[in-house]
Amino acid sequence: MPITGSHPEKGIRIELTLGKNATNLDAYLGLIVTPDGEFRIEASVAASGEVSVLSDAPADLAEKTRLVVRTAVRHAAAEKSPLPRRIVRWRGEK
Repeated sequence: MPITGSHPEKGIRIELTLGKNATNLDAYLGLIVTPDGEFRIEASVAASGEVSVLSDAPADLAEKTRLVVRTAVRHAAAEKSPLPRRIVRWRGEK
């Protein structure tokens, strides 16, 4: 099914791009998109692989995003590859 709008009909879409934050840590910057709105998010990745999130999103959405980024960081470390430059995920309602 093609994407026909900017907001999902249900669930959330996470769109992140790798960059650097103000403290020069690797950071994913982007949006959490819900049927009702958008929230900016920054997920910082420490050298240890720990992920922290700053966002105006509700706590549960910020935590889902943190877990998505943490998984991507762990996979990159396991494969000894660089962090993915872009992460786009859709999560349905449960």
